[in-house]
Amino acid sequence: MNIYQTLSILVQITVKSAIGLIKIFKEFLQELLNLEPFSFYLKFAEYGFPLPINKDEANTIKSEMISIESFENYLKARSMYEDMVINRDI
Repeated sequence: MNIYQTLSILVQITVKSAIGLIKIFKEFLQELLNLEPFSFYLKFAEYGFPLPINKDEANTIKSEMISIESFENYLKARSMYEDMVINRDI
């Protein structure tokens, strides 16, 4: 077996390992989506909002975490509002 064949085998093993790791990570994230409070945090990150720096802002956001549906409605409204501010519509 020459060096090229050895490298080829190693690359195949690495690709298989990477695919397996990605699958495991994907399943882990899927489980988090169904687990509170992580589902709220991931939904917040999905909308691309910056993490709150001060405690009052964090508490305001936490107060909206009643149900995932109501929290998503809050995030949609906040997103629309921030888009309007950025576009100088308000």
